[in-house]
Formats: sequence, C-alpha cells, structure tokens
Amino acid sequence: MVEVYITGREAKLFHNTGTFAAPVWDEVLNCETTSGNRDGGEVVFDNRGIANKQSKRESLKHALECTFTWSRGTNADYEAFRDALLNETLIDCWHLDGASATAGHQGDRFEFAVLSESIDMPLADGVKVTFTLAPGVSSETPQGNLVAV
Repeated sequence: MVEVYITGREAKLFHNTGTFAAPVWDEVLNCETTSGNRDGGEVVFDNRGIANKQSKRESLKHALECTFTWSRGTNADYEAFRDALLNETLIDCWHLDGASATAGHQGDRFEFAVLSESIDMPLADGVKVTFTLAPGVSSETPQGNLVAV
C-alpha cells in the first residue's frame, strides 16, 4: 500500500459564515500558518500506604494558533477574528488537513474564543498577525476529528 503524506501546505483553516446547523465554510486565505495542540495534562493521586504515585489524564484541552499575513484594505477573515476578540464572541472554525470539499480530509471543529492577538512588525519582512484560540463555552457540541464527506 502506498502511503500518501500530507504536507502543511495542504492544511486549511475555515470559519463559518452561516449557522452551526447549516455551515457555510469560508477558507481563511491569508492564513499563513496554523498550529493545533491537544493537551491532556496530568492529575497525580497520592494514596496513603502506596509507595508510588498514580496519574490520570485530565480533560483534553484544545488550542489553535493562526498567523495571518497582513494586507492593506478590506480583510474580512482578519476582521472576523479581531471582532470575535474585541466583542468576546465565539467564531466557528474548522481546522482541516485539506480542502473541505474533498472527502476523507479530517480536522477539528469548535466554536472558538479568540484569546489573544499579537502583531509582529519586522523591518525586513511582511507584517504578521497571530491569533490564539481555544474552544469557548458553547451550547454546540465540539466535533473533534470531523471528516469531510
């Protein structure tokens, strides 16, 4: 069997411009890099009379970081993330390993809270804006490893 490797270049970030039940996925075109993280953390139990400590994984924590290349003029994707940060609203995103219209690609879909924005203005390169996101408190069920059909 021939293995097909996925490169970072194929990864996509989409945000929903429709409703959660009837999503309309808009690809975030000027998103240069994305980085997802799942961390379970550790809870340590120290039982009396037992010489060894015992550990258990905490609830899974998700985080997403996306870096935009700054462009002049109207930038609807950037504005959607910035507005979610400033207005303390959630933004429905799908971090996917390929095109949303291609069957078999998978990724995580959450209603994210935008936690921070940082702007990097190097003298010799383009301006970059990085947003840090984490799943927000939502009535919608997160969909981890959602597969495109």
